[in-house]
Amino acid sequence: MLRRFRLPLLALTLIGVLVVGAACRHVGQGDLHVSNDLSGIGRDNTTFDAYAPDSGDVWPPAGNVNIFVKGDDFGSPPSYGLNSYMYLVRTNLACPQSEGAPEVFLLSNVTIVGVITITAGSANQFVTMADTPA
Repeated sequence: MLRRFRLPLLALTLIGVLVVGAACRHVGQGDLHVSNDLSGIGRDNTTFDAYAPDSGDVWPPAGNVNIFVKGDDFGSPPSYGLNSYMYLVRTNLACPQSEGAPEVFLLSNVTIVGVITITAGSANQFVTMADTPA
């Protein structure tokens, strides 16, 4: 019975991928270097991609951007199996520049726009936020 539905399911999946891929435009990207242990085990492959709507697009809504976070180096080597959350924040302040110390903001200086779930060391989630200069 599963074989009977395999072709229609494959066609539906392909159409869904094409619609999602054509539904918005890529407007930005960045990296988050998570593994700081210098062991070479971690791939340092956590990325952020931002997508904005084109006119007539249903998602993301006008005036918003969609942020896609993916990566798998959360935790300690060699397993990187952390189960946790990561806060996606925005601010109007300039990024602090420091050598040899963490670059941080006070919680009072940022606005939390999303919570990313880390499961077994991996993140793979979309978050929608307002498209502002911040």
